[in-house]
Amino acid sequence: MSAADTYKDDFKKGFETEDRFIDECKKMGLECRKTSKQVDMKDHVDWIITKKGREYKIDIKGIKKINRYDAAEQEDYHYVELKNVQSKDGWLYGKSDMFAFETFNSWIIVTKKNLQKFIEENIVDEFVDKASLAINKKYTRKGRKDVITLVKTLDLVYVSSKIIRKTIR
Repeated sequence: MSAADTYKDDFKKGFETEDRFIDECKKMGLECRKTSKQVDMKDHVDWIITKKGREYKIDIKGIKKINRYDAAEQEDYHYVELKNVQSKDGWLYGKSDMFAFETFNSWIIVTKKNLQKFIEENIVDEFVDKASLAINKKYTRKGRKDVITLVKTLDLVYVSSKIIRKTIR
């Protein structure tokens, strides 16, 4: 598979993840509005969810493999982007109010404030040379300027504001 096909597949998976989350939100009676492509890419806001008249900007994070070539996706860890490939602030510092992290059976809702505090208090300022070693440490992909870390899903549960059980799988 070419690099272009890989990225195309990644975008497709991202939209499918968003669809699953939005379907759950609609089943709960929430109003949902997709942001523009520019807002999505620049501000890291996928959707705006309205609950009881209040709007929440949300960035949706799907289940991923630790390494691109792993056999299967896993739910035990989630990546958090501290710096993007241009070495600018990553999605953790975007304009979202909260993040929805997918697991096989639920969505873990974490406010940006809580996730930033967790990262500040728990991520070691140490770089590792493999993504699989980036648990609570920093990792930069070869030839890139991004900085990412792996966070245990159980830690996300600990700092979450809500967990939504999936009714659609």
